[in-house]
Amino acid sequence: MLNINNYLNILCLKFKSANLINAVSCQNAFLSDNPIDFVINCAGETKSGQTDPVYKEGIYKLSINCAQQAAKLQVNHYVEISSGNFSTSEKHPLKEEESGEPWTFVAKYKLQVENDLKNIPNLNYTILRPAIVYGCGDRNGLAPRLVVGAVYKHLGEMMKLLWGPDLHMNTVHVRDVARAIWHVVNSPNTIGKTYNVVDED
Repeated sequence: MLNINNYLNILCLKFKSANLINAVSCQNAFLSDNPIDFVINCAGETKSGQTDPVYKEGIYKLSINCAQQAAKLQVNHYVEISSGNFSTSEKHPLKEEESGEPWTFVAKYKLQVENDLKNIPNLNYTILRPAIVYGCGDRNGLAPRLVVGAVYKHLGEMMKLLWGPDLHMNTVHVRDVARAIWHVVNSPNTIGKTYNVVDED
């Protein structure tokens, strides 16, 4: 099991907790005696069943606050972890320059963030769109589907919830997402670009 305290004791890391929806709190979270090399925004409201305004504030407002603060501090590289939950009527996978139709509230507001990042002056950003993330810490991606699938198998019934023959879901391991983040923050040629992060099929 991952013990976060081991990482918090590394001298070059500083843990801060803040309400990033609040602009002043967000500004305080970015206070530092040293220049900030990069900001990786993994924050946002992802809990299922919330109302539209909760997602708008917890995703859109939060992300724009972080991006504006990163631009103000002239951070070398800002990475926005977006959403890969887009559907298309096409038979081919979505390309990075395509957005498709968001099929979750999270994807709806992440797409709005993506569209507005380019309007923030002095923001060196890259957008990563991970597929359904699985691995250590997965509580909302693949793990619930596997648990429900195991229950249906035990009951000897066909699982129709969360699956169908026309539903195609792509996945990516959390370690591969971390590798993608590290790759883009160390690659200036990724600035201003969007990348889909997905396992090979």
